Amino acid sequence: DNKDDAMKKLRKRALGGLNVGNIANEDDAKPLRRPPPTALLCKAALHGDLPRVRALLRMGVDVNGRFNDGSRRTPLHCAAQHTCGNRYLPVVVQLLRCGARTDMLDAKGRRPVDVSLHPGVAHLLV
Repeated sequence: DNKDDAMKKLRKRALGGLNVGNIANEDDAKPLRRPPPTALLCKAALHGDLPRVRALLRMGVDVNGRFNDGSRRTPLHCAAQHTCGNRYLPVVVQLLRCGARTDMLDAKGRRPVDVSLHPGVAHLLV
């Protein structure tokens, strides 16, 4: 059966000591799937992780891609929403240098400047 073969392959690919013996169907396996590259870039921007942001951008991840959590935030939205400019300002600058658009709207109709909590970051986004 193709489904059984797919489940066997999935069990073989499981990493890091995860207990995958109780995966009975495809829905049980959903948490094991890797997030899309855009989600990784958004998360790196959200955490102010400049080295990871740079690496993902070098790999060709879409700088204007949307976070897959329903918020429709871009990496620029994610980086702009923090108050700590020292950590997030370099991420914002990197995203802008790589073509991040400042006019993209999230699910609530906000631009990155609208969610920005740091004056230095907001200044870059207008």
